[in-house]
Amino acid sequence: MAGSLGMFGMQKGTELARNIEQILKMPRPLATEHIQELQQAVDHLRQTVDHSAHASLEQATASSATVPSLLVIDADQQWVLDLTAQATHWDWHLQAVADLEAAYRVLMQDPPQVILIDPDVGQNKNQTLAFVEQVNRQIPRIPVLFLGNPDSLHSRLEVVRLGGKVYLEKPIAPIQILHAVDEVLQQAQAMTAKVMIVDDDDQILQMLPPLLEPWGFKVNTLADPRLFWQTLVTIAPDLLILDVEMPYVSGMELCQVVRNDPYWHNLPILFLTAHTEAAIVNQIFVAGADDFVSKPVVGPELVVRLVNRLERMQLSQQLWKVDTLTKADKRQPAMFRLEQMIKQAQGLQQPLCIALVKISNLRQINYDHDLATGDAVLRHVGRQLCQGCGEEDVVTRWSGNEFLIGLYGVSQAEAEQHLQHLCEGYRHETPDQPVLIKIKMGVVQYPEAGATLSTLYKAVDQNAVTLTHLPRSEGESYVGLANDR
Repeated sequence: MAGSLGMFGMQKGTELARNIEQILKMPRPLATEHIQELQQAVDHLRQTVDHSAHASLEQATASSATVPSLLVIDADQQWVLDLTAQATHWDWHLQAVADLEAAYRVLMQDPPQVILIDPDVGQNKNQTLAFVEQVNRQIPRIPVLFLGNPDSLHSRLEVVRLGGKVYLEKPIAPIQILHAVDEVLQQAQAMTAKVMIVDDDDQILQMLPPLLEPWGFKVNTLADPRLFWQTLVTIAPDLLILDVEMPYVSGMELCQVVRNDPYWHNLPILFLTAHTEAAIVNQIFVAGADDFVSKPVVGPELVVRLVNRLERMQLSQQLWKVDTLTKADKRQPAMFRLEQMIKQAQGLQQPLCIALVKISNLRQINYDHDLATGDAVLRHVGRQLCQGCGEEDVVTRWSGNEFLIGLYGVSQAEAEQHLQHLCEGYRHETPDQPVLIKIKMGVVQYPEAGATLSTLYKAVDQNAVTLTHLPRSEGESYVGLANDR
C-alpha cells in the first residue's frame, strides 16, 4: 500500500500506510493502544486519499475545453484587431489583453489553450519571466509563443530560458501567426492522449486515472488481460501501460503481440513494475517496451515519462495518421479502424453506419477564388466533422473533397439526423465575403448495404444526395473563411 501511494505523490499517505503496516506486523493480540492507533491511522489515510482524488477530479473538470482558445498579450491594439478578425475564421476563441495584470486574471479565471505574448509587454523582463513561470505551472500545460525582434540571438535565448515554444519575428502577418499557433495547438493536443492501462492490481487502476486526467490524458483501464485485443481495437489508444506480471497473460507477452501487428507495432508502450533486476529490465526491452517505471514512483515522474514518450512519437504518428489540414484521419490508417469496426459490429451484433460527406463544388471554389480558399473550406468542414463526432467514431479524409465517417452503435436514422445537424452548423457563419459550399451527404447501414468496407463505400457514394434543408438556396450553405494570402 505504501508503495502504491508513493507512486502517486501522496507522501502523507505513504507515511500513514507504513505506520499501518508496522502495527499489523506486531504480535497478536494487539494492545488496546495499538488498536486505537491503527484505527486513527486508517481514518486519516482514508481522508488523505479521498481529498487527493477529489482535488484531482476538480482540476480535470476545470481544465476541459471544447473550443480552442488563444490569449494574446500585446499592447499594439491595431495589430490585435487584425489578428482577431482572422481568428474568427479559424474557429478560435481569442482573448486579448494589453498588460500582464489582465493576463493573470484571464489565466486564473479562464485558462487558454495557447498564449501569444510580446516579451516587452511587462515593465521589465523579470515580470514577464514571473508570468511565464506561472503559466508553466498550469495543469495541463499551456504552450507559450513569443513575438520578438528579428535577427536577435539575445531575444531568442531569452525565449528559451523563459520556456517558450516558438519565437516569431516581427513584423508578421496575422495569418502566419495563426498557422504557427495551430501547429503548436496540434502538438499540445497530442498530449491530450488516450492511455490504456492493463493491470490486475485494482489499486493501480483506481489511482492512475485521477493522477493522469488533470494533465489531459483520457484513461481507460483493463483488469483482465484476456480482453486485451478487443479493448485495444475499440479504444485505439495513443499509449499503452502494462504490468509485467498478470494472470493468464503476462505484460511482456501482450507487448510482443502488439509489436507483431502491422498496424499497432509503433504504439508507445510503458511498463510499471516492482522488479528492477537487470534481467527483468532486459526482458522488458527485448519484448519491445519503450520505457519502464519502477514501483513505487512519485506521480509526477510517471507523468513526465508519459509526456516525453508521446512528444517523441507524436510527430511521426501525426504525419502518418492525421491529415494536418482537416485533422481527420488519413485514409490508410482509417481503413484499418473501419474494418475493425465492421468486425466488431458483426461479432457483437451492433449497428454500424458509414457516412459520406462531400464538398461537391470544391473544384469550382478553387477556380472562382484560389487554392488557399479551397483549403480553408476543407479545414472548416473537416474540423467541424471531427469536433462533432465522438472518440469512438472514425472521421477520415477519404479523397480530395470527401470525408468518410464510421459511426458505431447508431442506426441509420440517428446517423443521418446527427450529420445533418453538423452540416447545418456551416450556415451560422456571417462572413464579410461568403463562400458558397455545396454539401452532398449519404448514410448507409451495415450489413444491409454491404458486408465489406468496399461495398459500403460504393453504396454510400451512390446514395449521397445534395442536402435540401440548408438556407438561401437548395443544397447550398454559406460559410465565412479566412483568405490565406
